[in-house]
Amino acid sequence: MNKSLYLFLFLALVCRLGTAQKTVLIEKFTNAYCGQCPNASIVIDNLMEQYPNTIRVNHHKPVTWIDNPLTNQESIALWDDLGVNGVPQAMIDRAPINGRLYTTVTNLEQGIVDRVGEEAVVSLDIQNLSYNGVERELTFSLASVFESLPSIADYRLTVMIVEDYVRGVEQHSYYNDQVGHPLEGLGDIIWNYTHMDVVREIIDGHWGTEVSFPENIQLGETYTNDYTYLIPSDQNPEHLRVVALVSPYVEGDYLSRQILNAREFRINEYGLRTSVEDVKLDLGFITSVSPNPADAAVYIEFSEVPQTIMILSNEGKVLQELKPTTRQTVLNTSHYANGHYNLIAQYGERTYGQSFVVQH
Repeated sequence: MNKSLYLFLFLALVCRLGTAQKTVLIEKFTNAYCGQCPNASIVIDNLMEQYPNTIRVNHHKPVTWIDNPLTNQESIALWDDLGVNGVPQAMIDRAPINGRLYTTVTNLEQGIVDRVGEEAVVSLDIQNLSYNGVERELTFSLASVFESLPSIADYRLTVMIVEDYVRGVEQHSYYNDQVGHPLEGLGDIIWNYTHMDVVREIIDGHWGTEVSFPENIQLGETYTNDYTYLIPSDQNPEHLRVVALVSPYVEGDYLSRQILNAREFRINEYGLRTSVEDVKLDLGFITSVSPNPADAAVYIEFSEVPQTIMILSNEGKVLQELKPTTRQTVLNTSHYANGHYNLIAQYGERTYGQSFVVQH
């Protein structure tokens, strides 16, 4: 049985370490009503295969004649600040190309080549990642370590929530009749198009979190910023990524905000249970858990004998797994530390849970 099935019942704390490595961020400005845009996605796909140390996100353009479910207020603000005058366009690490931050797809490769070999001066890691499936609340911390400072500046951490495999929004295409093109025959409007890399939210603003770091940054010291994202019901937690980047912030000067480093963290790679479709959040066949709080022992009663009982700490660690043969079970808690715990009872496809407290 996959124990990660139960992780939605608590805040499962995990931490991964990463190494400082320069990653190039491609930010594409796009639109579901742009006929050239799906071809630009294919071009960028090929470039990312050629230069694997890259990340892509898509900022969808707001449109005036229809509600666009693929855009968000912070991406709209980014469009407005930069005055993007057509799609498809893209930024490479927010570095100037021919005097402006965005360029056409034909210029992207040179922009990637210019940036991909640069040294990473800051590393980024995700920590304390947790997901509450009941509240649909994603919480995490981002740890930044500066190895060097190219200049004295107000450095900011920008955090994006990005979703893949988004369906339900059609995509216009100019390539339906182009022989040999990957989009040939799919229609002038591709009704079942799958949108990837959709920026759903930019937490704390499109230019980053103010006061992300102290005024006097110390090299080698870890700086941590905490974030919370309430996932709307139309977004799939299993398809979400956290994309983080560090850049200087120079008031009024967009050309001086080049990204020092970026990283992406896919939620489904961290062992979190992000679906509660088959789980009932009630006591079910658990009729009694007492005393609560408990000291040396907890007495558990069921109306039917469960197949399996699991006891998990509030941090998500499986402490015990039992296979009871009667409707009464005594759990020895004398060696448990004071704190909150979760009792999970499995009945075939049905899962029931009850929390309890140990207080010596």
